[in-house]
Amino acid sequence: MSHSWSLCAAVRAAGVAVLLVPLGLAGCGERARGAEADHAASTQADAGDPDGDAGATRPPIDPCSIVTAQEISEQLLHTVAPSQRANWTSTGFDVVSTEVDWGVARRCEITYRSRQEVSGGPAERGAFNLMVFRSDGLGIPERERRPVAGAGPEIFKHQQVFYLTKGDYAVSLTDFKATSDSGGNENGGRIALLRAAGNRLP
Repeated sequence: MSHSWSLCAAVRAAGVAVLLVPLGLAGCGERARGAEADHAASTQADAGDPDGDAGATRPPIDPCSIVTAQEISEQLLHTVAPSQRANWTSTGFDVVSTEVDWGVARRCEITYRSRQEVSGGPAERGAFNLMVFRSDGLGIPERERRPVAGAGPEIFKHQQVFYLTKGDYAVSLTDFKATSDSGGNENGGRIALLRAAGNRLP
């Protein structure tokens, strides 16, 4: 019995180690949460080019300019539970957008903190990602594109990533929280941000 328990413990420890390595020690912050989804979006963006980055061109679009801090702040407020939000005296969010190198795609990491504080810190904080890439490199078959309730055909979901396509370009949205408004569309904020991004694409 003792030998079996030790073997199981070793297997579990090894399994944990195997999981932590590819996730980059996921406990190190919010950004690790969407690592798999970002990787999937990046892989799909490259899928249309058999040589990967070779010969591909990056979109001439700043991914951090396709939605404004005000638009983000407005939608973030709807991700807060109404019962919690009712007690807030400050409804704005401080938003920081940073472009990071992401190969043939262009990726913007967006972090946010509510101005409403609890115990000396923000009541809400987190991060999500926007990526812009060429739609001919999307690489997601039509049959695998899941419609999003309340959105048009240009917006769809694949795995945990939300997409918008417009002409030569596509935008992906990862890790933006669901809308919490009672009776509302849980994807309302995601749809609003993707539509705002689409309006700024060529």
